[in-house]
Amino acid sequence: MLNGDDKVSIGACTINNNLVIRDSPGGNDKVIIDNTIVGNNTYIYLTSGDDKVFLTSSRFTGDVFINTAGGHDLVRFIPGTVIVGGNLGIYTGGGDDRVRVDPGTSGAVTLRVFGTTFIQTHQGNDLVRFGVPSSTGPTVDLQATVIDTGAGKDKIYMRDAIMSLLVALLGDDDDTVMNNWGTDNVTVGFGSLLDGGNHIIKDSLPSSWTPPANLTVINFP
Repeated sequence: MLNGDDKVSIGACTINNNLVIRDSPGGNDKVIIDNTIVGNNTYIYLTSGDDKVFLTSSRFTGDVFINTAGGHDLVRFIPGTVIVGGNLGIYTGGGDDRVRVDPGTSGAVTLRVFGTTFIQTHQGNDLVRFGVPSSTGPTVDLQATVIDTGAGKDKIYMRDAIMSLLVALLGDDDDTVMNNWGTDNVTVGFGSLLDGGNHIIKDSLPSSWTPPANLTVINFP
């Protein structure tokens, strides 16, 4: 990918080796992967700019690493199912970033990861959202999952989600849990943690908020 606003679209193909997508500095870039099988690891490296990565209906045999660096970036998983056979790492750098998993259709989960999932959004007012208020459907089926939103006024939303272990670290500043995980079908394994981190005024939970079983909640009022 060259300087400027670039777009890479990959679909209806099988890649037997590693898939590597790398841009040159600058530009608001877009990567779309649809209906693709990758037989090894996948690496997406995007630099400064407001970048977007969309994934749907694909299977990745190995690890998937997405690094969007600085800018106001979006990583979005869209139905049908995206399967990651190894680990999934999403690193969005500084900026007001969004990591979204849409609700699945016809009972099919949108994102399934067999290894560890690590989402790190760094400094900025970030959003991590599994599901939407207006529609139901399974979002994620994950193993050990670490979400680290760093400093900033961050928001997290989870609905119709399964994680064998969740550690959500919302970092410094005033953060918001947007919905009631206890009633919105969030399942986490023993030892899971939601940590609001240090706050300036306060971190916020919805009124009458209830945690799912196995989740310890700290640093919230």
